[in-house]
Amino acid sequence: MSELRPEGPVGSVASGIDWQADYTAIIEQIRSSDPFFDTSSGGSDIREALHSLYDSLPMLCKGQECPIASRCPVSHRLDLLGTGCVLEVLQITKRMARYLRDLGLDDVTYTDVQSVIHLVRLDVLIFRIEQILAVEGMTVEEVTVSSRGNITRQVGHPLLEQLKYLMKEQRAVKDELMASRRARLEKRAKESKIERDLVRLLSQFRNRITGGGVIDAEEVRELGSGGGDAIGAGSGSECVGSAGGDVAVAECGVGGPDGDGDGDGTQRASGEGACDAHGGGDL
Repeated sequence: MSELRPEGPVGSVASGIDWQADYTAIIEQIRSSDPFFDTSSGGSDIREALHSLYDSLPMLCKGQECPIASRCPVSHRLDLLGTGCVLEVLQITKRMARYLRDLGLDDVTYTDVQSVIHLVRLDVLIFRIEQILAVEGMTVEEVTVSSRGNITRQVGHPLLEQLKYLMKEQRAVKDELMASRRARLEKRAKESKIERDLVRLLSQFRNRITGGGVIDAEEVRELGSGGGDAIGAGSGSECVGSAGGDVAVAECGVGGPDGDGDGDGTQRASGEGACDAHGGGDL
């Protein structure tokens, strides 16, 4: 799975939108700019989360009074005053679609969606601070009043500390989301391997029994080494299973009891029996 990644700055994601349209039309253009949010894509949880972010997260438009008015394509429009910032709505749409697409839509859980919502909130807050810093610069003047007069010096912008904190939180959420996702994928792969091994094991056992043969001990050890269901093999009066699991079949050599009195063959082992099949269970 690829690294989770957001979209780029304003100039690279704002193209293709008719900024002269009314507010509702602009929002619809933004929403439909990514096919991920078509009605045929995703679930209701995803679409509800998107519209919830639209309603709660963007700052309200202040027109020319906005600190990033110089970077906004609609700051001159008085009819948009008091509406949700269209640049932040655009960021919400692009980032949420990208994160969910990277996760894989076929296996997105409710917990995934909530984690992505938290991550998008952090991303938009970081975006907001970065835009302000782009306009105001990284430093501000600090004036200190003393008995000798006013002393002016350049200090770091106070938003830098907030930006640092948000980026640290952003990384923590990304790491947690990726770790959870990776753990689920690894668990699914392991379960799939165990299932395949068990099917192959039972198929071999059935074929050998119906054909009058025995199961090769090397094949048994190969299957058992995977940590799944196993068959034990050995010789003499004691046979030892090669791994633990739900299935254990012990192959006894000549002279070992096999349950039918002829001293040669195989015996199913459940718990403790004539053969010591460690990791025994029910066939």
